[in-house]
Amino acid sequence: MQQFMAKKLVLASTSPYRRELLARLGLAFEVANPRTDETPHPSEAPEETARRLSEAKARAVADAFPGALIIGSDQVAVMDGRVFGKPGTHARAVEQLEQLAGKTVNFYTGLCLYNAATGHTQVRGVPTLVTFRALSRREIENYVAREQPYNCAGSAKSEGLGIALLSALEGSDPNALVGLPLIALCDMLRAEGVDIL
Repeated sequence: MQQFMAKKLVLASTSPYRRELLARLGLAFEVANPRTDETPHPSEAPEETARRLSEAKARAVADAFPGALIIGSDQVAVMDGRVFGKPGTHARAVEQLEQLAGKTVNFYTGLCLYNAATGHTQVRGVPTLVTFRALSRREIENYVAREQPYNCAGSAKSEGLGIALLSALEGSDPNALVGLPLIALCDMLRAEGVDIL
């Protein structure tokens, strides 16, 4: 664990998957719950929603961490102009997967690094194209019962059993689909003077 990083690093997320991804960088960090309203704005493009919410999450915890570098992230799944958010329930997860089976979905992951000391804000959107296999109702029911992906956009928890739902992935960062684009984050941290290596 690095001890020489002068700025405190905070992950504004309660996701254990984002926490595991950030831990790969070997930097000390704290975790905070951003408690943010994730409702999309009317006529807002899905990628704009993901970017806006990533920034909102980072700013939501800034008062508690003055001087810190705060990471916010959010994800929106889109197919044919329709947004697939977090299903919340078993029935909605099954419904989502029935609609996504055999289709290609764009998962937009918004990422923000907010410097609470200076107000400097970096925001990016990282898309990942995900193609789902043709899926039977039995496969979908079994997956949802075992994985319970109720808090995952599009009901596809690719970091777990959800990888078995997919036939292809296309994107610039495999970590983006899990919820934290580490390649973009490394660039942002370097721009704030954080020497990861």
